[in-house]
Amino acid sequence: MLFGSHAIAEHLDDLGGTYQLITFPGGDHSYAGAYFYQDQEPVADFIDHVLSGESFTLRHAVGTGNE
Repeated sequence: MLFGSHAIAEHLDDLGGTYQLITFPGGDHSYAGAYFYQDQEPVADFIDHVLSGESFTLRHAVGTGNE
């Protein structure tokens, strides 16, 4: 069974897991590599926070005035 990113985030919430969900409302899968090929800082920051033992959840919608 396949789950979308929101369903996975909800499941991680239920488990008390750490995650960062960045969405592009109205976007398609062409955005999937945006933080790997254009702006790696958010990915590096996430890895640093996880490796330091922080527990957090972050949901961020890009392009909605919520940035």
